[in-house]
Amino acid sequence: VLLLAASYAFYMAWRVDYLLLVLVSTLVDYVAALRIFASAERRVRRRWLLLSLVVNLGLLLGFKYLEPALVGVNELFSWARLPWHVAVPEILLPIGISFYTFQTLSYTIDVYRGVSRPERHLGRFALYVAFFPQLVSGPIERSTTLLPQFRRRQVFDAQGVSDALKLILWGYFLKLVVADRLAIYVDQVFTEPSAYRGLAVLLSVYLFAFQVYFDFSGYTNIAIGSAKLMGFELSETFARPYLARSIPEFWRRWHMSLTSWFRDYVYFSAGGSRVGRLRRWLNLYLVFFLVAMWHGTDWKLALFATAHFLLYALTPAGSRLFQAGLARTGLARVPGLAAALSVLLTFNLVAFCWVIWWSASFTDLVTLYRNVFDWRGGWPALADLPTNPNNLVLTGLLLAFCAWIGWLQGDRPQRHLLMHRARPLRWLVLYLL
Repeated sequence: VLLLAASYAFYMAWRVDYLLLVLVSTLVDYVAALRIFASAERRVRRRWLLLSLVVNLGLLLGFKYLEPALVGVNELFSWARLPWHVAVPEILLPIGISFYTFQTLSYTIDVYRGVSRPERHLGRFALYVAFFPQLVSGPIERSTTLLPQFRRRQVFDAQGVSDALKLILWGYFLKLVVADRLAIYVDQVFTEPSAYRGLAVLLSVYLFAFQVYFDFSGYTNIAIGSAKLMGFELSETFARPYLARSIPEFWRRWHMSLTSWFRDYVYFSAGGSRVGRLRRWLNLYLVFFLVAMWHGTDWKLALFATAHFLLYALTPAGSRLFQAGLARTGLARVPGLAAALSVLLTFNLVAFCWVIWWSASFTDLVTLYRNVFDWRGGWPALADLPTNPNNLVLTGLLLAFCAWIGWLQGDRPQRHLLMHRARPLRWLVLYLL
């Protein structure tokens, strides 16, 4: 009861009336799941599932995409020189609607598929939908992992509280110290791309890739730590994505709760890889397109999705060329170096795709791509870069430290390194930072 009240108070602190949307999703899916489970008739079960899909996706599409869609219609009329105009309402997008909509939809679909049983306790289900640590920024939790935790009796655990606070502080460090410091440099170059060339632009491309990662992983660490503070475990969001050796592996490591959601509920539902080759590629492109559009409606998101889809589709052919090159140069006999080169290549592909995400216009995008290869002025001195040299050096040290932490943690979650392998020297460095 306390957690549910806190979650609703948390959401109403932003805007009271939009809590109604959370309540509608909660009640519709609570009833739909019970009716689906109670009925043996496929026709009845599909009707209740359809109700859940229509209500939830209707709210999401209406609030997130109606306004830009109407703007696009008016632009089309203007381009065609038609004397028509559609009134465009100003719609404030409800925070977290993408996250809690996908979370509650996964619950209904799992009940329909027989993966899980419905939650009969309305209060527990309402808490599953509105749980405040991950309500507005994820991760997207499955009912099979989060709902059982609400049935467990929580007891105070001093070590768990200590671990959670360390994780929250680590998240603040990544967001406020690392990501926001990187933004100082990136914003200067990206907002005036025609003014910089060569090394200055290349650095901004790489630093923006790290800014995106540390910003996102920073606030998800805060969310995971906030839940852990009260004894609840949330899913990991990242698994060292910039150490991936291919584009497919990168997407298995990046924003895992979202990508796994689209894999399980869109890709597999559309037939996955069990269909013909053309249909399989269409299914894959659909997933990339929807993942991008989940973040907004800008043209650049569609271009971003297309770029990653092409890189994903060309990975097998590219891998064969890469292996042939390694064999011809003799580098295949040095597995560690070959692995490092594949990581470096994948990171560069991902970093240059992130530029699409940021670009304010297609002209800026072309300018950035052109100027990053323009080295006519040679290597600029540190003083010529668009930032204080001391800030750039400190930024480099911060990135080196974060890479050190990531390297030490191996394949285990970041939290375990900080909590259970904390040696005096490491903690001294942490406190100084």
